[in-house]
Amino acid sequence: MCLGVLGGPPNLHSSSIQRLTGITPDMVAGQPRFDELAVQIKKKLEGKIFVAHNARFDYGFIKASFKRFNIDFRPKVLCTVKLSRLLFPHQARHNLDTIVAAHGLKISARHRALGDADLLVQFWRVCEKISAKRACLKLSVSWWAV
Repeated sequence: MCLGVLGGPPNLHSSSIQRLTGITPDMVAGQPRFDELAVQIKKKLEGKIFVAHNARFDYGFIKASFKRFNIDFRPKVLCTVKLSRLLFPHQARHNLDTIVAAHGLKISARHRALGDADLLVQFWRVCEKISAKRACLKLSVSWWAV
């Protein structure tokens, strides 16, 4: 199962969502709906960390979607907005577009699940490098202080 497929919604996407994502009703026509995939998706996500930018929104949305089908969904959650605020407090904004610009990330498909997930992987790698540099700096300073 590929989680990058467009799901067929029970209702048509609003025009504002269509403008934001570029996803039209024709693109989701004939695709399985969430209720047809919920159990399979839950199994795929079992034991995984739910990573999202502004995770409160995405987590709330998907948790509510599972709840409609009596499926309990409570993974560990990592919010990359909070991570950005922690590691880059000097940045005035921490939305995904700002992070893309600040760190030179490459956009493959903005406002699509796999495209945005790819951005978060790129951002995670930036965070790993920053954390490694800070750890080395702390080690150097503590070594010289001995």
